[in-house]
Amino acid sequence: MLLKVACVQQKVKIFPNDEAFAAEIYRYMQEAKAQGCGLIVFPEGVGAMLAAQYLPAPLVKVLMAAYNDDDSTGLRQMGKKLLGKVVDTASAVQDLPGIFKRTLSEHGLAMRRSYLSIFATAARQHSMYVVAGSSYLPDEVTGRIVNASYLFDPDGKALGYQSKIHLYIEDVHLCTPGSDIKVFATDFGKLGITICYEGMFPEVGRFMVMQGADALINVSACPGERCFRKIRAGAWSRVQDNQVFGLHSCLVGKNDLSLKFKEPYCGLSSILAPIDLTPDHSGVLAQASSLDKEELVVASWDFDALRTAAAESDTRVWQEFDWEVIRSYIGLYA
Repeated sequence: MLLKVACVQQKVKIFPNDEAFAAEIYRYMQEAKAQGCGLIVFPEGVGAMLAAQYLPAPLVKVLMAAYNDDDSTGLRQMGKKLLGKVVDTASAVQDLPGIFKRTLSEHGLAMRRSYLSIFATAARQHSMYVVAGSSYLPDEVTGRIVNASYLFDPDGKALGYQSKIHLYIEDVHLCTPGSDIKVFATDFGKLGITICYEGMFPEVGRFMVMQGADALINVSACPGERCFRKIRAGAWSRVQDNQVFGLHSCLVGKNDLSLKFKEPYCGLSSILAPIDLTPDHSGVLAQASSLDKEELVVASWDFDALRTAAAESDTRVWQEFDWEVIRSYIGLYA
C-alpha cells in the first residue's frame, strides 16, 4: 500500500478566536489534500494557540503584532508602542508562562472543546487522517492537565490520544505526565505518537512497535537548534532501530512560554524511513528547507516496500532479536 503523507512545519501565531485558528489549520489541510495526501501531522503545542482569545484584548493586539508579522520588532518593544498605559506591558508580556498556566486552569475545558471540534471538522471536511499536533488540555479520565496529541480519522472521529509521559524541562510547570503507551489502528496500518522529548527514550518507540506500529510520529516544539538536533536524532534513530516509517513535525517561531530556554522554536520537519528505503542512505525521504520558516513537507510511504526491506535487510532487527537474553535483563528497569 502506498500512502502520501504531509508533515506541517507550523509557525507560532496568535489567533483572536476559533475561526481564525481553524482557517490556519484548513489552509494546511487544503494544500495537503491538493497533493493527494491521506495523512497530515501538525506539531507539538498547536493547541496552545487557542489560548489567546481568553486574554485581555489589548494584550492580544500586542501579541498579534509581535507574532504574526515577519519583521524584527521585538515583543516587548511592540507591546510598549501599542499598549501604552492600557495594561502593564512589562509584567503581562514577560509573564506569559504564568498567564498561560492560569488560562489553562480557568479555560482548559473550553480550549479542549475547541481543539477537538476544529480538528475533527477539518479531518471530516478534507477526508484525511490528522495527527492534531498536541495541546495542553484536561485529560479525559483524570481531569489533570496533560500534553496530549489526538488522532482523527477521515470521518472526523477521534481514534484516541497519546499523552506525553516523559516531560521536558519546559513542560513540568504546565502539565502532569501521562502513563500509557498506545498505538492507533488506521486503514493503512498502526501509528505510534511520541511528543518531542519522548522520542529520545528508545523503550517508548520499541514498545509501540511491539504493539504493531508501522510508523512512529514525533511532534515537537524545540527551543533552539541544539534541542532540535537532539530530538531529531532520537526520532530518526527510533525509525532505524525499529525498521518502520517516521515523521517529525516541528513548531517554529517565537517562544515566550518557556521558563529556562528562550531561543525561538526551530526545526527541519521531516518524513523518515529506514536507510534501506532511501537511496542516499540518509534515512530521510523529504525535509523542510529552513529551520525557521513554515512549510508543508510531503512524501510517500510504501508499506509493501517497508515489509520487503525489513525481511531482506542485512540488519534483520526483529528476526534476530534475542528475546531470551533481553528478558534476563528486564529487571534492570526496576
